[in-house]
Amino acid sequence: MSLTNDMLQNLESKKNNGASSITDDLHVASKSLSTPKLQFMLLALLFILICFVGYDIFKHRAISSTVHSKLTIKHNQQHVATQAIHHSSPNNIMTMKASAQESLEDNLDQKYDDALSLIAENHPNQATTTLENILQALPEDEEARLALATLLLQHNDNYQAIRIIEQGLQFEPHNPDLSTLYARALIDTNRYHQALQVLLTISKTLGNDPTYLGLLASTYQDLQRPLDAIPIYEKLLTLYPNNDKNSIGLAIAFEQANEANEAVIVYKRALTDPNLPANLRSFASNRISALGGS
Repeated sequence: MSLTNDMLQNLESKKNNGASSITDDLHVASKSLSTPKLQFMLLALLFILICFVGYDIFKHRAISSTVHSKLTIKHNQQHVATQAIHHSSPNNIMTMKASAQESLEDNLDQKYDDALSLIAENHPNQATTTLENILQALPEDEEARLALATLLLQHNDNYQAIRIIEQGLQFEPHNPDLSTLYARALIDTNRYHQALQVLLTISKTLGNDPTYLGLLASTYQDLQRPLDAIPIYEKLLTLYPNNDKNSIGLAIAFEQANEANEAVIVYKRALTDPNLPANLRSFASNRISALGGS
């Protein structure tokens, strides 16, 4: 803006200087001429030139004033708009984001329900695709990830299940449900040491959870560490005395520890349960005979 005013002022100065020069020249010329008519003509010409220069200066001043006024108005409008955005835009944006997020979650909830229906109707491939689409839109969706990983494990796609679980653990490294399922998948691929490390990281979180304790005890057995498995099975039978699998698990652990007599006692105790499944009853009877417990 200052540059524009300087240019106009320079132009005005040049025109004023030009007008003064013309006036001086005409004044000298008028002195050399004595005819009244010529003097009148020269004075008229001088008046016209002065009017012309004055109008030109006035026009440029008017233009300069108009430009300045428009720039001032534009600046004020921009300032008002900026202030409006500064004060109101964050709330509007947050409202829009919240609305969009809510709409997305509602849509994904419906897709999740559809996936569960597909699983129940024995359409695993379509269910897998639906769950994958949910995770692509919302990677931190724990329920969809658990459902997908479980579905993959059920169909023996262990390595794909492990990949899906590991991606979820990037969001929640010590998520107990994901970690338990992760350990199970690692056991299914004979990675017992890694499975044990995963289980130990969530021991404080899960505490006396029967699924967790059973998985931990069986992992110790897979690693040929029966002395670590035995107290866990005993704890499980104290908390849940009617669990047949835990009774058989404890007896097997005693066998691994070369405690045949203790194993026979546990096997016989398991046989007293009228609800013991037929396969476990047959297994216990065979082990009692093999250990000489008649």
